[in-house]
Amino acid sequence: MFYTNRKILKYNRFILICDAIGLSVFTAIGCRAVIVHGSNNLFVAVVMGLSAGVGGGILRDVFVNDIPYVLKKEIYAIASIIGGICYFYISKGLPELASLYICAGIVFIIRILSIVFNLGLPIGKNNLTQ
Repeated sequence: MFYTNRKILKYNRFILICDAIGLSVFTAIGCRAVIVHGSNNLFVAVVMGLSAGVGGGILRDVFVNDIPYVLKKEIYAIASIIGGICYFYISKGLPELASLYICAGIVFIIRILSIVFNLGLPIGKNNLTQ
């Protein structure tokens, strides 16, 4: 058991990088689906990109019996939201493929920077434990 846990911790950075890639790609694809099907609504595009990007991470964490990153103080959903907003506005002026790459790059960079610099969202005090 100890050997297995040590082995998993060794690959933790690699798993986080792969997770950032998955988040960025699925956010871009989710936003693209809304734009391609004719909706010109920012809210719908961002929510679709967010649900596509974050949904896979939630499923992964539930399958391995872990608390999803979205429910922790990690910068996870915020990166997806920012990427979705960028995709919506960038897709108006640039070709589709360039918009996809730029959106995925923005989400990936935000997520990696939050991992490298240990950035997180502020959490409030729990009134129940006082």
